[in-house]
Amino acid sequence: MKMTSKTILAGVIATLVSVSPVWADGTNTEKLVNNESDASQQVVLEFVQGEPEDLGELAAKLNNPISDLWMLFTQNDTYQYEDKAGNDYTINSFKFQPVMSFGLSEDYNLIVRPVVQHLSMEAPGKKRETGMGDTAVFAVVGPATPVDNNIWGVGFTSLIPTASKDFLSTQGADQWAVGPAVTAFHLGDEWVYGGVVQHWWGMGDSKKMNLETKEEEDLNLTDIQYVLRYRVTPTTQIGFGPNIQIDWNESGSDKYTIPVGFGGDTMIKIGSMPVRLGAELHYYVQQADEFGPTWNLRFFAIPVISNPMR
Repeated sequence: MKMTSKTILAGVIATLVSVSPVWADGTNTEKLVNNESDASQQVVLEFVQGEPEDLGELAAKLNNPISDLWMLFTQNDTYQYEDKAGNDYTINSFKFQPVMSFGLSEDYNLIVRPVVQHLSMEAPGKKRETGMGDTAVFAVVGPATPVDNNIWGVGFTSLIPTASKDFLSTQGADQWAVGPAVTAFHLGDEWVYGGVVQHWWGMGDSKKMNLETKEEEDLNLTDIQYVLRYRVTPTTQIGFGPNIQIDWNESGSDKYTIPVGFGGDTMIKIGSMPVRLGAELHYYVQQADEFGPTWNLRFFAIPVISNPMR
């Protein structure tokens, strides 16, 4: 099973390496802009041609999870955890999650987002371990163009057990998992709000053990990212986008890990490359009593590249 997981991951990375970055792509500069998808592509190409550029327009399109843009999303989360005795632990997660759009028709896009992560973790009774974590693959289909500033998408999500060590896998299960994924957003001129919901059911052998029954326990996990942002300027916005998690194997309030937070981001150019840079600070108002997060500091960078499928 490990060989299969790594082979899949290698294929994803090989596909990404083959994509030409926007600042090196001049093959479509003569293309006429006849629809919303072409318009998005033209906005990106204008950066490399030195033509009048609209960072604000591109920043607005980045808020649409079903747009036809390709993005090389990188994110780093540094968590402060606490056990029941009040001891502190630090966990770091670095994610590379390219967002790739494929036009299924003039009316619908397919969005695929693999998430590859590198972890450094410690826990009560566990020494620090560093290495690759599990790989998630998120895929949804939705309208190519928002209707009344609203957009939605439905599809599936999966977890591939690529963790280099059992301790670094999702909840230590080292297990394949799959489930539904949905997203919905309102994309106003000033306010952007919505969310992304994913659920995973474990399949096959699991290395996660129920502490009470001492039996094998499959993953049964929900992740909800809720987003609220206000556009202060066309290129800068403030707000938040933390992730709630629900572990349905737990009981009572221990099921829920709930953060609140605040941050901001802005759209800039690095050379000829359009990039969104941002940061958020999250505080956890609910977590498991035995061991759970108290704070999280998140940094992210989103370079935009040309869509090779257009």
